[in-house]
Amino acid sequence: MSFDLAIAEIGLFRAQRRLAAAGTDAERDAGRRDIADACDSLAEAQRRYAEAGRG
Repeated sequence: MSFDLAIAEIGLFRAQRRLAAAGTDAERDAGRRDIADACDSLAEAQRRYAEAGRG
């Protein structure tokens, strides 16, 4: 399960970097959606981790 957390955290980090590098409004909008999706994935991984009794 901690592997899932690490993958989700990496996904969030990458989304943040993509947003920081965005040059157009469309890229920024896509970057914001990527961050929202990555946050959802991280929250889900954290929930599963806690349910497994490790959090």
